[in-house]
Amino acid sequence: MALFSQRPCTYVDVTLDWDLGSWTKLHDFLAQYMSGWPNSPSCPVRIVGDLRSAVVFFTDTPGPFGSSEITLAGAVDFEEGRTPS
Repeated sequence: MALFSQRPCTYVDVTLDWDLGSWTKLHDFLAQYMSGWPNSPSCPVRIVGDLRSAVVFFTDTPGPFGSSEITLAGAVDFEEGRTPS
């Protein structure tokens, strides 16, 4: 959570139709649902962007999402070294 700016902060998961509209909601959600997840690293496989924004393609190793790898993409904006949205 240290990498997320507290204001403004928006986290949207389109696949699951989740809109966590604040840093506090995101923090509480992650603490409740992901604190017991196994320590399974995500490995970036490609990053397209610059110092303002990027799309990161990454692979989750088996664990959090079941017994197989899953490949995902995430969009990230940066402001003063943190992700405001």
